[in-house]
Amino acid sequence: MKSLFNMALTAVIAITLVGCKTVLPSPTGSNSTLVLAPFAADTSSKTSSAWMYEYVLNNDIEQTIRFNPERIRGSFSVVTNLAEGEYKVTGLKSVAHNKGRTRAIGEGQHYQFDKDEYVSFTVKAGDITLIPAIFTMTKEKRNREYYYIRPHYAPLNMEELQEFKTKVEQLEGYDNWAN
Repeated sequence: MKSLFNMALTAVIAITLVGCKTVLPSPTGSNSTLVLAPFAADTSSKTSSAWMYEYVLNNDIEQTIRFNPERIRGSFSVVTNLAEGEYKVTGLKSVAHNKGRTRAIGEGQHYQFDKDEYVSFTVKAGDITLIPAIFTMTKEKRNREYYYIRPHYAPLNMEELQEFKTKVEQLEGYDNWAN
């Protein structure tokens, strides 16, 4: 069942990359970094979600990679200000969209992953770094009146990661990075 879910997510990534003209940002200097965190969501999750989520890196809830479903136009979250170094995705943090609310129940709640779910990655200046995990959001019906957005995190296997790398290599702006 899990492999079927991962296959479906890979298809969503492929369709999104082919269907959208995504342009990668250019490096601003010799120490520039670019990190791409794979993301997928159904249309209703992107437009009606009251939550954003953040990967927590190295067990530091202040060091994160944000997934804002309303602003992500392709199939990944783009981070350009992460310092060079070794990182692990160790958890997930929920962040409420402001949308006029002053506070939200659950704001900043941190979900620690099991150690076998951690994924490691290395950020190098001048290179594009792909996080070997995918974050997805789907809208699910709880009962007749209530819906909720379900976040899901899953490490990518080698085949899925290679497929994602191949798609990224075809994006405009890829050649501006060393890789």
